[in-house]
Amino acid sequence: MDNPENHRGHVALLAARLAFSAAGVALVCIAALTQAAFPALGAALAFWAGEALGLVQLGRRFEDPVARTLQCACEAMCALGVSVILPQAMLVALIQVVHALVASGIGTVSGAQGKPLPQPRGEPVRRVLAAFANACLALTLFAASQGYDVQTMVGLSGTDLALLCAAVVALAGIRSITESGLAARWGK
Repeated sequence: MDNPENHRGHVALLAARLAFSAAGVALVCIAALTQAAFPALGAALAFWAGEALGLVQLGRRFEDPVARTLQCACEAMCALGVSVILPQAMLVALIQVVHALVASGIGTVSGAQGKPLPQPRGEPVRRVLAAFANACLALTLFAASQGYDVQTMVGLSGTDLALLCAAVVALAGIRSITESGLAARWGK
């Protein structure tokens, strides 16, 4: 069990990640309204900083409902922000939110039955892939702010990149949810 100072430190890191992500969303909205490159660049950098903070907490479990909610918001915020410019990115955010709701539900029910679940083995991989997907989505903002075409940079259009990110996040989420469900079912 974490000591209170360690717990507060992890929640503070989550809050900082959420602040970077929220700043990214605000900058994306400003970039969309003004058609300016500088806010789009700032949004990409803010999202990347938020994802870096997420990777710092890679092995951390978020048992507390507030921490779980902050974690979900942090994961979905980048895709929500990018969806202002690239609507297909909303699919990534939707998958991340649905995963968080299902995982939280499984954990809550299992905990109420007196069978707390261990963290699924696939959860760290899911978090890395979610961070990678969000970083790729932020790349679309970076490319636009620097006058590059995403197609030229990565070989995929923005739409194809968003759909690929959604597929990666969905597959990783399905694995994590399946492991949690099996552990809840058989108590392993």
